[in-house]
Amino acid sequence: MSRDIFYRYESAVEDGGVEALFERTRRKPNLANRVDQATEEPVIKSATDFPAYGQARTSNELRNLGVFVSPSGVRSIWLRHDLANFKARLKALETKVAEDGGILTDAQVQELEKKKHDNEACGEIETAHPGYLGSQDTFYVGTFKGVGRVYQQTYVDTYCKVAHAKLYTVVHFLSGDWCGFNPALTNWQRHLNEAFVRINGETHYLWRAADHEGEVLECFVTKRRDRKVTLKFPRKTMKRHGRPHIFVTDKLRSYGAMMKEIGNADRQETGRWQNNRAENSHQPFRRRERAMLRFRRMRTLQKFAAVHGSVNNHFKAERHLYSRSSFKLNRVAALTEWRGLCAA
Repeated sequence: MSRDIFYRYESAVEDGGVEALFERTRRKPNLANRVDQATEEPVIKSATDFPAYGQARTSNELRNLGVFVSPSGVRSIWLRHDLANFKARLKALETKVAEDGGILTDAQVQELEKKKHDNEACGEIETAHPGYLGSQDTFYVGTFKGVGRVYQQTYVDTYCKVAHAKLYTVVHFLSGDWCGFNPALTNWQRHLNEAFVRINGETHYLWRAADHEGEVLECFVTKRRDRKVTLKFPRKTMKRHGRPHIFVTDKLRSYGAMMKEIGNADRQETGRWQNNRAENSHQPFRRRERAMLRFRRMRTLQKFAAVHGSVNNHFKAERHLYSRSSFKLNRVAALTEWRGLCAA
């Protein structure tokens, strides 16, 4: 980041606060192209009365009532009022019922009951009071100089959204004096995989271990991939991160021999797509490898792969779990805090 950009951001924060750094669109709505209010109101009412209807059926039903609007026009109105999908329309129906207290039709009751069962199947449970339900997990933070590997155990109360966190330097069965939970529960599955890397025309192997969430735990560079090397890498990983309940690997014979020797033959799982976590963890490394025009020494590859894996874990924001607007908001807040630390 250049000095000019830094002072521009600093001036924006002084004038308008952190909100001044958020991206603002310069596009202005063309109100002349919008439908009139008399047409927009029946479309919004139909979205809550019949949330299961799509844009085409909504257009046809409104046409029978004398309201002429195209399916694309219906969708444009839904987008402006956050009613674009079925879940959003059901949420709007729940809000309307909670505010107005109206009487639901049989179709609306059926759709709300179906949504409730779907939410419970996906892990979404309604909580009645604080302490009713808690969620906890353990994350790998990174490696700090003089400390070593650091793990964060987080507990969140799902009702009041209050979170507690504690840092550890080892992962094993702990007493959990602060909330009584065990950080080793995240070790239920580990993915092992190897990638081919060329160094001065010679083939080397980059071994990588990832957990069930795709975070890179360990990287190891060797010149061979026989049983001896395959045995050394899992032992090194288990010494630092604990013994998992399941090992997911490909069908390389060395993995099978290694599992038999350490007594985990019954814990090994192989499949066509089961090891995609480890396969996808190589992609950020491959992009940096092309940008750096490959590597010259095996030692340099080992140092870079270890540091790159630890740093890249912090930028895995799990984009499939929340919207782009929330992602950009969190990214701007993180960059603002980082610039404040650098300026200090």
